Amino acid sequence: MQSFRLPPPKALIFDLGGVFTTSRLDSVHFETGKSTISFDRLIRTSTWMNYECGKISEDECYSTLSELCGFPVAELYDAIKKGRARADYDESLISFLSKLKKSHGDSLKILLMTNISQPDYLALKDKWGPSFWSVFDRVFTSSENGVRKPSPRFYHKVLQELRVSPRDAFFVDDLIENMITAKAIGIRGLLFQSVQQTISVLTNLLGDPVEKGRAWLKANARKMDTTTDCGAIVVKENYSQLLIYEATRDFMLKPMTKFMNSEEPKFTTRRYPDDLDTTSLALSVLEYDEETIHGLLDDMLGNIDDDGMIEFYFDPSRPRIDAVISVNVVTLFCKYGRRYQVQSTFQWIHDILFHHAYLDGTRYYSTPEWFLYYVSRLIEESNDEVVTEKFHGLLRKRIQERVGSDGDALCLAMRILVCKRVGLLCPFEVEKLLSLQCEDGGWEQVYMYRFPGVDKKLGNRGVSTALALKALAAVSHH
Repeated sequence: MQSFRLPPPKALIFDLGGVFTTSRLDSVHFETGKSTISFDRLIRTSTWMNYECGKISEDECYSTLSELCGFPVAELYDAIKKGRARADYDESLISFLSKLKKSHGDSLKILLMTNISQPDYLALKDKWGPSFWSVFDRVFTSSENGVRKPSPRFYHKVLQELRVSPRDAFFVDDLIENMITAKAIGIRGLLFQSVQQTISVLTNLLGDPVEKGRAWLKANARKMDTTTDCGAIVVKENYSQLLIYEATRDFMLKPMTKFMNSEEPKFTTRRYPDDLDTTSLALSVLEYDEETIHGLLDDMLGNIDDDGMIEFYFDPSRPRIDAVISVNVVTLFCKYGRRYQVQSTFQWIHDILFHHAYLDGTRYYSTPEWFLYYVSRLIEESNDEVVTEKFHGLLRKRIQERVGSDGDALCLAMRILVCKRVGLLCPFEVEKLLSLQCEDGGWEQVYMYRFPGVDKKLGNRGVSTALALKALAAVSHH
């Protein structure tokens, strides 16, 4: 079920300059006596715009600009001639569109919609030949239609001739003013930044991102290691594997061991004690008998300091406290009916949420979404009316404050899941998360937590991908 997505578009509408080709004239300047004027400035004049709309001839345009700005008209003719001779296009994007055309047949139209004069269009048409132009079912030029972007009349005319509704079209352009008009009409679109970004977005738009993501997880099962921010050092730990398993509940992705480290610890002391974060997560998602669980909960009670706060390690020589980890531990206590034993930490979590104390992250987790996600998990896992009454309404307010803000794939996925838990919609987050999916089906590694003592950040592509898929699956049933 894909209700979180609009149907795939029936028409892809591309800009030409800035998407397929970049101007060779951006650095050209003309001497105008005491100063200079750039070519970029010339094409933003009403004279050039009239030329692009076919209202004046090439000669009239050039001579008018020459007289207006005070430079020899021959210099402009020469610059344009050289620019046309050197013009080229991105072959990788054309190759990608050729494959799309073959795979989708008549169900998908690929078009150009560009501001360009008739002489420039004819010059490029002759220079690039069928290897470029045959990819497009139609080419709409401003000179042929007497109107240029960002005029809404141009967009409506293209849609009318294609006989498609705005929601069935997808627009790619590098200029924000052109994109605003498209989206104001109801056309979906992508502000072009790179060829790779465009290929990735279109691949996901025309395919099934969830199936691609699941295929990536399956192909990389047991190989999704956690690495440092530089990517050079692999850290064998179970926390990320537990997060992946909890998000997917796929037996093939279940951790093989039940301990924090499966090799000698890195970035810390040689003897590294078990921590309550990984232990609490493992007891929540793996199969343990209740006697074992309650025995470990009893052990955790020995880690409460004089203020009633739960410390991070099963080691009194390491008195560490972290708000996100505290939520994780309290969740386990609530799940097994022992909330009364961690009441001070429970109230502290509420105070942090109430006073926005999570916004700068915590000692080990750098983004506010980690705290909010674990609070939503607290509500879900505890199945406790007191917990729901205390946190649900406040969490709804706090996550609503985050909707629309920037964030990486992990932040967006967590935000979507929290919104789902409290009954909010967040279409911006869903759209942004989909746009971040990689061509191979996974999502890029983003940083989960850090070792503050050595300033190292750790991340895992498997966690990013698993949480992204869980978020998309959640909203598909919303």
